[in-house]
Amino acid sequence: MNSKTATGNQPEEKAKTPLWDRDAFDRKPYADFLTQYLKERTKANVDGELRPFCIALDAEWGSGKTYFIQNWSSDLRKEGAHPTFVFDAWEFDSSSEPTIAFMSAFKGALDAEIAKLSLVDQLQDRAKNAVREGVKALGSAVLPLTKAVFKGAINKALPGVLEDVSKSLGDGNLAIDDLDLDELSGNSINGAKAALDKYFEVALKQPTDRKKLIETFKKQIESTLLLLQNEGGRELPFFVFIDELDRCRPTFAVSLMEELKHIFNVPGMCFVVSTNISQLSHAIGAIYGARFDGRTYLQRFFDSEWSLPSPSVYDYCIQLADEFPLLNNSNVESCFPVASGFTFPCREAVPAAVVEWVADAFNLDLRTIKKMTEMMQACISSLTGEESIYLLWLATLAAARIRSPELFTVLTEQRFSPEKLTDLWRSVATGDVPRKYMVPNMTTYGAKEREVSLIDVVKVFCERSSQSVFDIDEAISAQKVNQFDYPNSLVKKFGREAHKNPHFGSFVAVSYAKYATLIKHAGHLHNK
Repeated sequence: MNSKTATGNQPEEKAKTPLWDRDAFDRKPYADFLTQYLKERTKANVDGELRPFCIALDAEWGSGKTYFIQNWSSDLRKEGAHPTFVFDAWEFDSSSEPTIAFMSAFKGALDAEIAKLSLVDQLQDRAKNAVREGVKALGSAVLPLTKAVFKGAINKALPGVLEDVSKSLGDGNLAIDDLDLDELSGNSINGAKAALDKYFEVALKQPTDRKKLIETFKKQIESTLLLLQNEGGRELPFFVFIDELDRCRPTFAVSLMEELKHIFNVPGMCFVVSTNISQLSHAIGAIYGARFDGRTYLQRFFDSEWSLPSPSVYDYCIQLADEFPLLNNSNVESCFPVASGFTFPCREAVPAAVVEWVADAFNLDLRTIKKMTEMMQACISSLTGEESIYLLWLATLAAARIRSPELFTVLTEQRFSPEKLTDLWRSVATGDVPRKYMVPNMTTYGAKEREVSLIDVVKVFCERSSQSVFDIDEAISAQKVNQFDYPNSLVKKFGREAHKNPHFGSFVAVSYAKYATLIKHAGHLHNK
């Protein structure tokens, strides 16, 4: 059995990894705020009754929803006050019965909470009574079960007790009221609970008994929650986190939300549904039709919505630079002006700043930035030897390949046309605004500010891509290129390749000329 399912699908705690480790987007304060907000919203009203509550945690792909949920729930468990359960909806997406998948995992989490308490005997008695009531509530829904079907269900639920069950069943159909639960479960409350899961699965398909069954089940959950609070020293609400819902099949997501609203709308329970509401709305439209208002439809499930702030592009790029370590290789050249980088925005010459510059110029969203970075990593893995890797050019080609195949062709064709590039660049790289940097002022011995756009750098790469490194080296000597004359100063880097190449006199293209082919190959990669 999958250990995650058996334990209620809880994320494994890693003792050696502190909570909120590498919290690059500073999310913990948000979790602390939401905890207090949700505790207040589920508090007992003037009549002393707890409220059920459901909040949507809305965020785009790449915003760190899963990281946020995992650490927030772990924080709550570490404090030990509130019962907590995390359900990874994507893990059960292949299930044809979302409710059964959720209930099975939820009961595992509830059992784990009960096991922590000291009043074991009392809890077991109450749980047994609740199970007996639940089984009785199934009534005629399970009366038609044949001996073979019944034996199959019990064999899966309670290995080792099939022989005892067979004796109880005799040789024909048997009303559930005639079953001795103690005999069925072998005096095991866990066994009885597991059997209830199987009965519940059958009963959900019987419309005539559904309403009665749901009410009985809700009473069972509510009484258990109150027991945890009043006699077990736990605080309510019971936090239930639903993660990865926007990755699921539309039919699975809608069915799960519908059932949670009707079956698990229990006082003392607080649902936190992590999803991309816009994407989920479109998925609902795919089921009910393009004219169906999926956004309004979702509002019936959520009492409140909270948008997880998206990270800044630069913060996200810093995280990606850690995730894709080849970007930090010693032979990687940022291709920034001088070593100090830019003054506005203030950026050092580091890989994250390179990725950000290109992402800003092409107006890339987080998902696309990750795809671009993954393509860059794949290309670098194919570049062997000690040759310099011009990261800015590699990033530009990757972005162009994703956003505009036509621009990619212009950037990589043999006969470079500055006019053609400029016209197309303006329509594609609409976010390419000048960046500022400082250079020494040889006259006053101070410094002066200059600015440069990405297209200015791109033109230098394009102009030299079809030239031999030996021709570039000779041109540098003849023109006396100034190291501070950026971006023209980049040719000094290209010219150094001539001194490392033993094939003097023959045509040797600059090393970055091969990037176009590698980017084409990497363009077939897809994010998960």
